[in-house]
Amino acid sequence: MATLSQSISSAWAPFRIEPTFSHRVWGYRDLRPWYNRVAESGEPIGEAWLTGDECKAASGAHKGKTLGAIFAENPESLMGKSAPRSGSPLLIKVIFAREKLSVQVHPDDKMAQK
Repeated sequence: MATLSQSISSAWAPFRIEPTFSHRVWGYRDLRPWYNRVAESGEPIGEAWLTGDECKAASGAHKGKTLGAIFAENPESLMGKSAPRSGSPLLIKVIFAREKLSVQVHPDDKMAQK
């Protein structure tokens, strides 16, 4: 019989994440060899999101759940007591650009008000 600490640790054991692919006009239609993915609609794929709220766990105790749901269920277990209370606080993505892209700067709230 598993102890409480064993079941808690197995619930939060590492798991694979299914990326979410986003279409962008500056992307590629074929992402091989990085991903076994060819654009189905003919629209180029420009981004592979690895940690967005809509990405799903591909293995482990949370298989099939979105990251947004996983983080919302128990943010303290994943990020500590001061964790945000909604959605995944992480954003990691790979950009597949056929051309140079402009640099985008996102100011904090104080600078944006200025």
